[in-house]
Amino acid sequence: MVFFCLFSGITAEITIVSEDAPPYNYVDGEEVKGVSTEVVKNLFKELKMPLPNIGIYPWARAYNMALEKENLLIYSITRIEEREKLFKWVGEVAPVKVHLYKLKSRTDIKLSVLDDAKRYIVGAARKDSKLQYLQRKGIEFNESEIVVRDELNLLKLKAKRVDLIPFEELRLAHICSKSPDLNFDDFEKVFPLKELNIDVSIAFSLKTSDETVNKFKKALVKLKENGIHQKILQKYIK
Repeated sequence: MVFFCLFSGITAEITIVSEDAPPYNYVDGEEVKGVSTEVVKNLFKELKMPLPNIGIYPWARAYNMALEKENLLIYSITRIEEREKLFKWVGEVAPVKVHLYKLKSRTDIKLSVLDDAKRYIVGAARKDSKLQYLQRKGIEFNESEIVVRDELNLLKLKAKRVDLIPFEELRLAHICSKSPDLNFDDFEKVFPLKELNIDVSIAFSLKTSDETVNKFKKALVKLKENGIHQKILQKYIK
């Protein structure tokens, strides 16, 4: 189906992909929710366009789809150096604060500088920006230990299969609140990854017209100017 609207002027059929990564984007029953999802939905509302179905996939699959397909919108994606020329960026939608975490009971684990993490087993998720960042900093990973979904590392950390994991604070709190097997108070921040404390973004695949991307950029600016974006954030960020 091709979405056409005189107001938006966009005639391309747009595909939307994301991952199950609460509180930014996640499935609740039959609906995709989350702070970033609400922003995306309001962008289509602002442009007076029907909202396509949002496909939720493992991150590696969603990421690869965005590298290959035409007119594909991906969120929530972190805008880092390695990705800058791989996508057409719409803008930032939600803040992220990232730390290396350990089990609070693991008093043997101590970090003064990031290089200290090289002494430990660090868990990460495939194609994830945190993995890419840590690899760039010289931290090595066992390929067989890299998981497809970031939250699986919380269970590995609890089981002491890994010593440290990089994780966003909001996501950690949300996942623990929904899981009978995880307690937020069992985890402890060890080291801030301040360079990753950047907002997650919305982006389009390179095979998307600049006209389409620019119209979404303008719509996002308008959401921020009229206060809708801030109202969405206030529902999730305390």
